[in-house]
Amino acid sequence: DLKPIIDRLNAKRGKLEKEIVKLNSMLQSEKFINKAPKDVVRYNQNKLKEAHQTLDKVQSSLASIT
Repeated sequence: DLKPIIDRLNAKRGKLEKEIVKLNSMLQSEKFINKAPKDVVRYNQNKLKEAHQTLDKVQSSLASIT
């Protein structure tokens, strides 16, 4: 039965989508960009990139299952 796998992937997708929204808002904030240390900004940019890549993999997995 694939339902548990699909449920797990959907939950992961939801978590990643929330993380992407949070990171996007943070990185689009001029106040954050100007006040945060450059390494913190870079770290969050990398986290955003990784979240997008993981989301793509999750969506591909869901597409291949359903």
